[in-house]
Amino acid sequence: MKLNTIIIDDEANARENLQILINDYCPSLNVVGMASNVNQAKILINQFNPEVVFLDIAMPGGDGFSLLEQYDDRKFSVVFTTAHSEHALKAYKADAIDYIQKPIDIDELQKAQEKVIKLSNVIWDDQRKNQATTEDEIAKIAIPTRSGYMFIENKDILYFKASEF
Repeated sequence: MKLNTIIIDDEANARENLQILINDYCPSLNVVGMASNVNQAKILINQFNPEVVFLDIAMPGGDGFSLLEQYDDRKFSVVFTTAHSEHALKAYKADAIDYIQKPIDIDELQKAQEKVIKLSNVIWDDQRKNQATTEDEIAKIAIPTRSGYMFIENKDILYFKASEF
């Protein structure tokens, strides 16, 4: 399964270079869109619901942090890609999964991919556990009777027939 990915960077060359690196060295990622500013990024995020966003920090019209502040319940992992090392602590406080300095190192990019995959697997496992719990909870049905309720397992039900009482 490939994770939908968006690249957000104000520099066209940086976007294109990162897309090439992801396509060549990160087989678990699928770039579905690229944006050059925060407004375009919001449109793409809402359109594609990506699992991963590669995000530059310094951009005209709003930085990467201002974009993240607009998502209270963020459903995507963030990998910051920036030339500025001074924002690393702030990036981790913004729950970034990784912080890669430009120029992008292929090994660091692949390590970021591995982190994203691990996090995605944890999320999928949690969803499966929640789904199993829900299925277990509805494994029986309560049938009203004159003296209360009778609980019957769903697997034992062939059909229902109503009668007057």
